[in-house]
Amino acid sequence: MNSIGTAAGHNSAMMPENISSWDTLDEPIWDTIHRDLFNIYSKLKFVLLPVSENDIYLNVCKNWDLWGPFIFYAFIAFTTNSCNPELCTGYHQSNFSSIFVLMWIANFIISMNCKFLLKNSNFEQILETSFGDSNQLPVKRLRQMSIFQLLCLFGYSMAIPSIGILVIKISSLLFRSSFLFFYEKILMIIIFCFIYPIMSCARMLSSNICNEKYFLFMYPICLFFFTLSLYIHTFV
Repeated sequence: MNSIGTAAGHNSAMMPENISSWDTLDEPIWDTIHRDLFNIYSKLKFVLLPVSENDIYLNVCKNWDLWGPFIFYAFIAFTTNSCNPELCTGYHQSNFSSIFVLMWIANFIISMNCKFLLKNSNFEQILETSFGDSNQLPVKRLRQMSIFQLLCLFGYSMAIPSIGILVIKISSLLFRSSFLFFYEKILMIIIFCFIYPIMSCARMLSSNICNEKYFLFMYPICLFFFTLSLYIHTFV
């Protein structure tokens, strides 16, 4: 009885310390901002350079957040917002709230499509058909992801078009010639707003999609970034 009472007293004594390790309600605001910005930076590294899928899952998906996607969507919507009536007349204008909401809706549709394809994929059956013996199957397991994890993953991929917009804005100040800037703008949009984000998304999740459904997985992503590239080319 004494040992049980001692253990209970020890656990109760350790409880405030354990709670204080994850309770951030009383921490300073600057510490919260610094921690969130560092988390965004750490996730951004794995999205910009998707080398290891295991690292992407552990650092981006398991510790998912929507602050990064919110910042990148707001940045794209703000930089493509055209409020000057002399430059954009009639229907040829961009609205911040419209593009911001549309990008979230598109991200949700792509995430739902990926969620359904991940849920219905059966790797072990496919690999058994290919290799015959289940004991000789390669080590490759499907990770079930929630819709919020996929929203986070595709949202952070919007950092690549955001970088492309920054490059276009800076180059517009360097290249005064409209002829050089036109071709440089086309090149930056093709690389940063279409090819690079598509390759990043394909690298992060394509191995979890069977070959028969790979087109269904990539088609909405390619369509979204193609539309976004045309939008950025029009309003940036």
